[in-house]
Amino acid sequence: MSSVNKHTDTGRRTGAGEIAAAAALEILGALLLFYAGYKAVWEGVDFETHIAIADAVDFAHFGAFISRHFEPLWHICVHVLGQALGLETIRAAGLVTGACHALTYLTACHLVRRLTRKPSPPAAAFLCILLGIAAAIYVPWFNKLPYLGQGSPNVWHNPTNNMVRPIGLLVFGLTAIELARLKEDRFRSNARASIVIPSALLLVLSTLAKPSFVQIYYPALFLIMLIWLFYSKGANLKHCLQFFLMCLPSLAVMILQYIRAFYSSNKDAGGVSIAPFRAAGFYTDNVGISLLLVTAFPLFMLLVSLLKREFRVCDGFAFLIFLSGLAERMLLVEEGSREYHGNFSWGYMLALYYLWFCAIRQYLALWACGRKKSGPDIFLQVLASVLLALHVLSGIYYLYYILILHNGV
Repeated sequence: MSSVNKHTDTGRRTGAGEIAAAAALEILGALLLFYAGYKAVWEGVDFETHIAIADAVDFAHFGAFISRHFEPLWHICVHVLGQALGLETIRAAGLVTGACHALTYLTACHLVRRLTRKPSPPAAAFLCILLGIAAAIYVPWFNKLPYLGQGSPNVWHNPTNNMVRPIGLLVFGLTAIELARLKEDRFRSNARASIVIPSALLLVLSTLAKPSFVQIYYPALFLIMLIWLFYSKGANLKHCLQFFLMCLPSLAVMILQYIRAFYSSNKDAGGVSIAPFRAAGFYTDNVGISLLLVTAFPLFMLLVSLLKREFRVCDGFAFLIFLSGLAERMLLVEEGSREYHGNFSWGYMLALYYLWFCAIRQYLALWACGRKKSGPDIFLQVLASVLLALHVLSGIYYLYYILILHNGV
Protein backbone atom coordinates (compact mmCIF):
# COMPACT_ATOMS: atom_id res chain seq x y z
CA MET A 1 0.00 0.00 0.00
CA SER A 2 1.39 3.41 -0.90
CA SER A 3 2.07 5.99 1.80
CA VAL A 4 -0.75 8.22 0.66
CA ASN A 5 -3.19 5.34 0.87
CA LYS A 6 -2.22 4.79 4.49
CA HIS A 7 -3.62 8.23 5.17
CA THR A 8 -6.70 7.99 3.00
CA ASP A 9 -7.74 4.33 3.08
CA THR A 10 -11.22 4.01 4.51
CA GLY A 11 -10.48 0.60 5.93
CA ARG A 12 -14.05 -0.62 5.44
CA ARG A 13 -16.33 -1.76 2.66
CA THR A 14 -19.21 0.49 1.82
CA GLY A 15 -22.47 -1.22 0.89
CA ALA A 16 -24.85 -0.10 -1.82
CA GLY A 17 -27.35 1.07 0.80
CA GLU A 18 -24.78 3.32 2.43
CA ILE A 19 -23.75 4.74 -0.92
CA ALA A 20 -27.38 5.49 -1.83
CA ALA A 21 -28.06 7.08 1.57
CA ALA A 22 -24.92 9.21 1.30
CA ALA A 23 -25.84 10.32 -2.22
CA ALA A 24 -29.36 11.28 -1.10
CA LEU A 25 -27.99 13.23 1.88
CA GLU A 26 -25.42 15.00 -0.30
CA ILE A 27 -28.12 16.08 -2.75
CA LEU A 28 -30.28 17.27 0.13
CA GLY A 29 -27.39 19.09 1.81
CA ALA A 30 -26.27 20.77 -1.41
CA LEU A 31 -29.83 21.95 -2.15
CA LEU A 32 -30.38 23.18 1.42
CA LEU A 33 -27.17 25.20 1.53
CA PHE A 34 -27.68 26.43 -2.03
CA TYR A 35 -31.10 27.76 -1.08
CA ALA A 36 -29.80 29.46 2.07
CA GLY A 37 -26.98 31.10 0.10
CA TYR A 38 -29.39 32.15 -2.65
CA LYS A 39 -31.84 33.77 -0.22
CA ALA A 40 -29.06 35.53 1.72
CA VAL A 41 -28.31 37.67 -1.34
CA TRP A 42 -31.51 39.63 -0.68
CA GLU A 43 -30.56 40.24 2.97
CA GLY A 44 -26.77 40.30 3.35
CA VAL A 45 -25.40 43.76 4.07
CA ASP A 46 -22.49 43.51 1.59
CA PHE A 47 -24.40 42.27 -1.43
CA GLU A 48 -25.80 45.59 -2.66
CA THR A 49 -22.32 47.05 -3.12
CA HIS A 50 -20.96 43.95 -4.82
CA ILE A 51 -23.97 43.61 -7.12
CA ALA A 52 -23.33 47.18 -8.29
CA ILE A 53 -19.74 46.17 -9.08
CA ALA A 54 -21.01 43.14 -11.02
CA ASP A 55 -23.24 45.47 -13.03
CA ALA A 56 -20.18 47.59 -13.82
CA VAL A 57 -18.11 44.74 -15.32
CA ASP A 58 -16.94 45.98 -18.72
CA PHE A 59 -14.94 43.56 -20.83
CA ALA A 60 -14.29 46.31 -23.41
CA HIS A 61 -12.32 48.21 -20.76
CA PHE A 62 -11.35 45.29 -18.58
CA GLY A 63 -7.98 46.71 -17.50
CA ALA A 64 -9.63 49.79 -16.06
CA PHE A 65 -12.22 47.63 -14.28
CA ILE A 66 -9.54 45.39 -12.72
CA SER A 67 -7.55 48.41 -11.55
CA ARG A 68 -10.59 49.59 -9.57
CA HIS A 69 -11.85 46.19 -8.39
CA PHE A 70 -8.96 43.84 -7.63
CA GLU A 71 -10.89 40.80 -6.33
CA PRO A 72 -13.27 40.40 -9.28
CA LEU A 73 -13.98 36.68 -9.60
CA TRP A 74 -17.47 36.69 -8.03
CA HIS A 75 -18.48 39.82 -9.93
CA ILE A 76 -17.34 38.40 -13.28
CA CYS A 77 -19.19 35.11 -12.66
CA VAL A 78 -22.37 37.00 -11.75
CA HIS A 79 -22.11 39.31 -14.77
CA VAL A 80 -21.44 36.48 -17.23
CA LEU A 81 -24.23 34.29 -15.84
CA GLY A 82 -26.71 37.17 -15.85
CA GLN A 83 -25.87 38.08 -19.44
CA ALA A 84 -25.93 34.44 -20.60
CA LEU A 85 -29.33 33.66 -19.04
CA GLY A 86 -30.89 37.10 -19.31
CA LEU A 87 -31.35 37.37 -15.53
CA GLU A 88 -31.55 40.31 -13.19
CA THR A 89 -28.17 40.79 -11.57
CA ILE A 90 -29.52 40.00 -8.11
CA ARG A 91 -30.86 36.63 -9.30
CA ALA A 92 -27.58 35.80 -11.00
CA ALA A 93 -25.86 36.79 -7.74
CA GLY A 94 -28.13 34.41 -5.85
CA LEU A 95 -27.33 31.53 -8.19
CA VAL A 96 -23.57 32.10 -8.01
CA THR A 97 -23.59 32.52 -4.24
CA GLY A 98 -25.83 29.51 -3.69
CA ALA A 99 -23.54 27.47 -5.93
CA CYS A 100 -20.53 28.53 -3.82
CA HIS A 101 -22.20 27.22 -0.65
CA ALA A 102 -23.22 23.97 -2.37
CA LEU A 103 -19.75 23.49 -3.84
CA THR A 104 -18.14 24.08 -0.44
CA TYR A 105 -20.41 21.42 1.04
CA LEU A 106 -19.74 18.83 -1.67
CA THR A 107 -15.99 19.45 -1.48
CA ALA A 108 -16.13 19.01 2.30
CA CYS A 109 -18.02 15.71 1.90
CA HIS A 110 -15.36 14.34 -0.43
CA LEU A 111 -12.39 15.51 1.61
CA VAL A 112 -13.72 14.45 5.00
CA ARG A 113 -14.13 10.90 3.68
CA ARG A 114 -10.69 11.02 2.09
CA LEU A 115 -9.00 12.20 5.28
CA THR A 116 -10.79 9.92 7.77
CA ARG A 117 -10.16 6.26 8.50
CA LYS A 118 -13.25 4.02 8.40
CA PRO A 119 -15.75 6.79 7.65
CA SER A 120 -19.46 6.16 7.26
CA PRO A 121 -20.41 7.99 4.01
CA PRO A 122 -23.95 8.86 5.21
CA ALA A 123 -22.57 10.13 8.53
CA ALA A 124 -19.96 12.20 6.68
CA ALA A 125 -22.64 13.72 4.43
CA PHE A 126 -24.87 14.55 7.40
CA LEU A 127 -22.06 16.02 9.50
CA CYS A 128 -20.96 18.22 6.59
CA ILE A 129 -24.49 19.67 6.52
CA LEU A 130 -24.00 20.60 10.17
CA LEU A 131 -20.59 22.01 9.28
CA GLY A 132 -22.28 24.26 6.71
CA ILE A 133 -24.74 25.61 9.32
CA ALA A 134 -22.68 25.86 12.54
CA ALA A 135 -22.01 29.25 14.13
CA ALA A 136 -20.67 30.71 17.36
CA ILE A 137 -22.67 29.58 20.40
CA TYR A 138 -25.34 32.24 20.90
CA VAL A 139 -25.41 33.66 24.45
CA PRO A 140 -27.93 36.55 24.32
CA TRP A 141 -26.76 38.23 27.53
CA PHE A 142 -23.20 38.36 26.16
CA ASN A 143 -23.32 38.41 22.36
CA LYS A 144 -26.58 40.19 21.49
CA LEU A 145 -25.65 39.84 17.81
CA PRO A 146 -24.90 36.29 16.63
CA TYR A 147 -22.08 37.24 14.24
CA LEU A 148 -20.50 40.58 15.14
CA GLY A 149 -17.79 40.17 17.76
CA GLN A 150 -17.55 36.40 17.46
CA GLY A 151 -17.28 35.76 13.75
CA SER A 152 -18.44 32.47 12.26
CA PRO A 153 -17.17 29.52 10.22
CA ASN A 154 -20.18 30.22 7.96
CA VAL A 155 -20.59 33.79 6.72
CA TRP A 156 -23.78 34.56 4.80
CA HIS A 157 -23.53 38.27 4.11
CA ASN A 158 -20.32 38.57 2.08
CA PRO A 159 -20.12 37.29 -1.53
CA THR A 160 -16.34 37.31 -1.98
CA ASN A 161 -15.89 35.24 1.18
CA ASN A 162 -18.45 32.80 -0.19
CA MET A 163 -16.54 32.61 -3.48
CA VAL A 164 -13.07 32.00 -2.05
CA ARG A 165 -14.08 29.41 0.56
CA PRO A 166 -14.61 26.33 -1.67
CA ILE A 167 -11.45 27.11 -3.66
CA GLY A 168 -9.48 27.46 -0.44
CA LEU A 169 -10.98 24.26 0.97
CA LEU A 170 -9.87 22.31 -2.10
CA VAL A 171 -6.34 23.77 -1.89
CA PHE A 172 -6.26 22.99 1.83
CA GLY A 173 -7.32 19.39 1.20
CA LEU A 174 -4.85 18.82 -1.64
CA THR A 175 -2.03 20.32 0.41
CA ALA A 176 -2.92 18.29 3.52
CA ILE A 177 -2.97 15.05 1.50
CA GLU A 178 0.38 15.85 -0.08
CA LEU A 179 1.99 16.90 3.21
CA ALA A 180 0.84 13.63 4.81
CA ARG A 181 2.30 11.64 1.91
CA LEU A 182 5.65 13.45 2.06
CA LYS A 183 5.93 12.97 5.81
CA GLU A 184 5.07 9.27 5.54
CA ASP A 185 7.64 8.94 2.76
CA ARG A 186 10.26 10.62 5.00
CA PHE A 187 10.61 13.40 2.40
CA ARG A 188 12.38 11.16 -0.11
CA SER A 189 10.12 11.88 -3.08
CA ASN A 190 9.25 15.19 -4.70
CA ALA A 191 5.93 16.96 -4.32
CA ARG A 192 3.75 15.65 -7.11
CA ALA A 193 3.16 17.88 -10.14
CA SER A 194 -0.42 16.59 -10.23
CA ILE A 195 -0.95 18.34 -6.88
CA VAL A 196 1.37 21.34 -7.19
CA ILE A 197 0.28 22.62 -10.61
CA PRO A 198 -3.51 22.52 -9.99
CA SER A 199 -2.93 24.03 -6.54
CA ALA A 200 -0.91 26.89 -8.05
CA LEU A 201 -3.77 27.65 -10.46
CA LEU A 202 -6.36 27.38 -7.70
CA LEU A 203 -4.32 29.74 -5.51
CA VAL A 204 -4.39 32.36 -8.27
CA LEU A 205 -8.17 31.91 -8.58
CA SER A 206 -8.58 32.17 -4.82
CA THR A 207 -6.57 35.41 -4.78
CA LEU A 208 -8.73 36.87 -7.53
CA ALA A 209 -11.79 35.90 -5.48
CA LYS A 210 -10.44 37.34 -2.21
CA PRO A 211 -6.80 37.43 -1.03
CA SER A 212 -7.82 36.47 2.50
CA PHE A 213 -7.18 32.77 1.89
CA VAL A 214 -3.58 33.10 0.75
CA GLN A 215 -2.95 35.48 3.67
CA ILE A 216 -3.52 32.58 6.05
CA TYR A 217 -2.30 29.77 3.78
CA TYR A 218 1.20 31.13 3.14
CA PRO A 219 2.15 31.59 6.83
CA ALA A 220 0.80 28.15 7.77
CA LEU A 221 2.67 26.44 4.92
CA PHE A 222 5.84 28.36 5.81
CA LEU A 223 5.55 27.33 9.47
CA ILE A 224 5.02 23.64 8.74
CA MET A 225 7.94 23.64 6.30
CA LEU A 226 10.12 25.38 8.91
CA ILE A 227 9.13 22.90 11.62
CA TRP A 228 9.90 20.02 9.28
CA LEU A 229 13.30 21.49 8.38
CA PHE A 230 14.33 20.86 12.00
CA TYR A 231 12.33 17.63 12.34
CA SER A 232 13.84 16.11 9.17
CA LYS A 233 17.29 17.72 9.52
CA GLY A 234 16.88 19.50 6.22
CA ALA A 235 15.46 16.56 4.24
CA ASN A 236 12.45 18.64 3.15
CA LEU A 237 14.50 21.57 1.84
CA LYS A 238 13.62 20.73 -1.77
CA HIS A 239 9.94 20.70 -0.83
CA CYS A 240 10.29 24.22 0.59
CA LEU A 241 11.40 25.37 -2.85
CA GLN A 242 8.71 23.36 -4.65
CA PHE A 243 5.91 24.80 -2.51
CA PHE A 244 7.38 28.30 -2.83
CA LEU A 245 7.27 28.00 -6.62
CA MET A 246 3.68 26.77 -6.30
CA CYS A 247 2.77 29.91 -4.34
CA LEU A 248 4.75 32.37 -6.47
CA PRO A 249 2.09 33.24 -9.12
CA SER A 250 -0.60 33.95 -6.52
CA LEU A 251 1.92 35.82 -4.37
CA ALA A 252 2.60 38.17 -7.27
CA VAL A 253 -1.14 38.78 -7.69
CA MET A 254 -1.57 39.42 -3.96
CA ILE A 255 1.29 41.94 -3.88
CA LEU A 256 -0.35 43.89 -6.70
CA GLN A 257 -3.67 43.78 -4.84
CA TYR A 258 -2.00 44.95 -1.63
CA ILE A 259 -0.38 47.92 -3.34
CA ARG A 260 -3.66 48.82 -5.00
CA ALA A 261 -5.68 48.50 -1.78
CA PHE A 262 -3.42 50.30 0.67
CA TYR A 263 -1.02 52.50 -1.26
CA SER A 264 -3.06 53.95 -4.10
CA SER A 265 -4.87 57.19 -4.75
CA ASN A 266 -8.02 55.63 -3.30
CA LYS A 267 -9.32 57.98 -0.60
CA ASP A 268 -10.19 54.97 1.59
CA ALA A 269 -6.66 53.57 1.43
CA GLY A 270 -4.99 54.43 4.73
CA GLY A 271 -2.37 51.72 5.06
CA VAL A 272 -2.01 48.93 7.61
CA SER A 273 -1.01 49.21 11.27
CA ILE A 274 -0.28 46.80 14.11
CA ALA A 275 -2.85 47.61 16.79
CA PRO A 276 -3.57 44.63 19.06
CA PHE A 277 -7.29 43.99 19.66
CA ARG A 278 -8.39 47.40 18.29
CA ALA A 279 -10.51 46.04 15.44
CA ALA A 280 -11.10 42.58 16.95
CA GLY A 281 -12.45 44.06 20.19
CA PHE A 282 -14.70 46.69 18.66
CA TYR A 283 -17.87 44.55 18.70
CA THR A 284 -17.26 42.47 21.81
CA ASP A 285 -16.74 43.17 25.50
CA ASN A 286 -14.36 40.23 25.85
CA VAL A 287 -12.26 38.95 22.95
CA GLY A 288 -11.38 35.71 24.76
CA ILE A 289 -14.99 34.74 25.46
CA SER A 290 -15.97 35.53 21.88
CA LEU A 291 -13.13 33.32 20.65
CA LEU A 292 -14.25 30.47 22.90
CA LEU A 293 -17.88 30.74 21.76
CA VAL A 294 -16.92 30.18 18.13
CA THR A 295 -14.25 27.51 18.72
CA ALA A 296 -15.65 25.47 21.65
CA PHE A 297 -16.36 22.36 19.56
CA PRO A 298 -13.19 22.37 17.40
CA LEU A 299 -10.95 23.05 20.39
CA PHE A 300 -12.59 20.20 22.31
CA MET A 301 -12.11 17.86 19.33
CA LEU A 302 -8.49 19.00 19.07
CA LEU A 303 -7.92 17.93 22.68
CA VAL A 304 -9.71 14.62 22.05
CA SER A 305 -7.59 13.87 18.99
CA LEU A 306 -4.42 14.56 21.00
CA LEU A 307 -5.59 12.37 23.90
CA LYS A 308 -6.48 9.51 21.55
CA ARG A 309 -3.34 10.01 19.44
CA GLU A 310 -5.42 10.64 16.35
CA PHE A 311 -3.89 14.04 15.58
CA ARG A 312 -3.14 14.03 11.85
CA VAL A 313 -1.10 16.20 9.51
CA CYS A 314 -4.29 17.82 8.18
CA ASP A 315 -5.29 18.74 11.75
CA GLY A 316 -1.93 20.36 12.41
CA PHE A 317 -2.05 22.25 9.13
CA ALA A 318 -5.58 23.51 9.86
CA PHE A 319 -4.50 24.64 13.32
CA LEU A 320 -1.57 26.58 11.86
CA ILE A 321 -3.95 28.20 9.38
CA PHE A 322 -6.22 29.10 12.28
CA LEU A 323 -3.33 30.64 14.23
CA SER A 324 -2.39 32.68 11.15
CA GLY A 325 -5.93 33.97 10.77
CA LEU A 326 -6.23 34.66 14.49
CA ALA A 327 -2.99 36.65 14.53
CA GLU A 328 -4.16 38.78 11.59
CA ARG A 329 -7.53 39.42 13.23
CA MET A 330 -6.07 40.31 16.61
CA LEU A 331 -3.06 42.36 15.51
CA LEU A 332 -3.73 44.11 12.19
CA VAL A 333 -6.00 47.02 11.40
CA GLU A 334 -6.63 49.24 8.41
CA GLU A 335 -6.12 52.92 8.96
CA GLY A 336 -8.54 55.50 7.64
CA SER A 337 -12.25 55.13 7.01
CA ARG A 338 -12.08 51.29 6.92
CA GLU A 339 -10.58 51.01 10.40
CA TYR A 340 -13.52 49.12 11.92
CA HIS A 341 -14.66 47.26 8.81
CA GLY A 342 -12.73 44.23 10.06
CA ASN A 343 -11.25 43.37 6.68
CA PHE A 344 -8.35 41.55 8.32
CA SER A 345 -10.95 39.25 9.88
CA TRP A 346 -11.83 37.60 6.58
CA GLY A 347 -8.87 35.26 6.72
CA TYR A 348 -9.89 34.38 10.27
CA MET A 349 -13.42 33.50 9.13
CA LEU A 350 -12.01 31.17 6.49
CA ALA A 351 -9.58 29.70 9.02
CA LEU A 352 -12.50 28.97 11.35
CA TYR A 353 -14.18 26.93 8.61
CA TYR A 354 -11.04 24.85 7.95
CA LEU A 355 -10.53 24.31 11.70
CA TRP A 356 -14.18 23.27 11.94
CA PHE A 357 -13.75 20.96 8.95
CA CYS A 358 -11.00 19.07 10.77
CA ALA A 359 -13.10 18.99 13.94
CA ILE A 360 -15.89 17.30 11.98
CA ARG A 361 -13.32 14.83 10.63
CA GLN A 362 -12.15 14.13 14.20
CA TYR A 363 -15.75 13.76 15.40
CA LEU A 364 -16.49 11.29 12.60
CA ALA A 365 -13.39 9.31 13.55
CA LEU A 366 -14.43 9.33 17.22
CA TRP A 367 -17.70 7.60 16.35
CA ALA A 368 -15.96 5.18 13.98
CA CYS A 369 -13.45 3.90 16.54
CA GLY A 370 -15.21 0.57 17.01
CA ARG A 371 -18.38 -0.95 18.42
CA LYS A 372 -17.12 -1.52 21.93
CA LYS A 373 -16.94 1.82 23.71
CA SER A 374 -15.26 2.43 27.02
CA GLY A 375 -16.77 4.77 29.58
CA PRO A 376 -14.36 7.60 28.68
CA ASP A 377 -15.15 7.17 24.96
CA ILE A 378 -18.88 7.47 25.61
CA PHE A 379 -18.33 10.54 27.80
CA LEU A 380 -16.24 12.21 25.08
CA GLN A 381 -18.83 11.41 22.42
CA VAL A 382 -21.68 12.80 24.49
CA LEU A 383 -19.84 15.99 25.44
CA ALA A 384 -18.70 16.56 21.86
CA SER A 385 -22.26 16.00 20.62
CA VAL A 386 -23.66 18.52 23.11
CA LEU A 387 -21.13 21.16 22.02
CA LEU A 388 -21.83 20.47 18.35
CA ALA A 389 -25.58 20.73 18.94
CA LEU A 390 -25.16 24.12 20.64
CA HIS A 391 -23.18 25.43 17.67
CA VAL A 392 -25.66 24.05 15.13
CA LEU A 393 -28.71 25.43 16.97
CA SER A 394 -26.94 28.79 17.11
CA GLY A 395 -26.25 28.51 13.37
CA ILE A 396 -29.94 27.86 12.71
CA TYR A 397 -30.77 30.96 14.73
CA TYR A 398 -28.14 32.92 12.77
CA LEU A 399 -29.88 31.94 9.52
CA TYR A 400 -33.26 32.82 11.04
CA TYR A 401 -31.80 36.17 12.15
CA ILE A 402 -30.69 36.95 8.57
CA LEU A 403 -33.32 35.31 6.35
CA ILE A 404 -36.50 35.69 8.46
CA LEU A 405 -35.78 38.71 10.67
CA HIS A 406 -34.09 40.47 7.70
CA ASN A 407 -30.93 41.56 9.48
CA GLY A 408 -28.04 42.29 7.11
CA VAL A 409 -25.28 40.90 9.32
